Amino acid sequence: MTEFRFWNSVERAAAGEAEASPLPGFYDGPADAYRHIVGAAELRRRFGWAIAYGIVTGNEVRGTHAKGHAPELRRMDDHNNAIGLSIGADATSNEEVVRRARAAIDAGVENSGSGLGQTPLWLPQERWREVSARPPAERALPVEWPDAIPSAAAYRFGDERFGADRAFRAGTPRERQAALFERLEATPTAEWSEADVRGVIASPAYRNSSAAEHALWRERVRQYFQERAAGQDQAAEEEDADGVAHVRAYTRMGPSGPIQVRAHDRATPAP
Repeated sequence: MTEFRFWNSVERAAAGEAEASPLPGFYDGPADAYRHIVGAAELRRRFGWAIAYGIVTGNEVRGTHAKGHAPELRRMDDHNNAIGLSIGADATSNEEVVRRARAAIDAGVENSGSGLGQTPLWLPQERWREVSARPPAERALPVEWPDAIPSAAAYRFGDERFGADRAFRAGTPRERQAALFERLEATPTAEWSEADVRGVIASPAYRNSSAAEHALWRERVRQYFQERAAGQDQAAEEEDADGVAHVRAYTRMGPSGPIQVRAHDRATPAP
């Protein structure tokens, strides 16, 4: 059944990249960490956070319960999958995934694979094993990476166009907020939805006066309500020949909820 899984191409590409890498330890070592980081990152880039998280977590649960993986192996895989999922949140192509995964491994080498500072984690060297199909080579740390990406030739889905939309990839509240702000920065407030403005109002950037972009988002929200209030005022008004606007009672949304406007008359500006 493996060949029918929709994520099989990602799995094979990650394994191929790790096999061809100069890293030692395809099982339990640096190459193992590299394989998990590339695979988790590419899953999230292509299919979004929920699917990627479900796949990698389900795979580790299966390894624990069906294959009897030791707790330290599960801990290592979960740790490296988390690094990959973070990379996949905003990587735009498989090439970017691979190059950022290589940089992560280099940082792991500097920390001796300890996982400190959210760097990759691997088991002690005496636990490292190699896959039988791996071509023989001298492998030692640190490594010199080739400029080429060995897995790219057989992987058809590495282009940016195969990646999920960033908002779909977002999983944590902070990532969802970043995706929302990125979209709204380029969207006129006249085109914002009620969900959009509520998302901004609920954000730390809007609520926290010390936030870097507090004034910007306060102003955008003010503009949003001004535009809608003006539109509703116009719809509720009838002007007579004497220059008096008769305003019908209506309800409009304010920054903190609905605002009731009573029926009233007001003078209109002279033309």
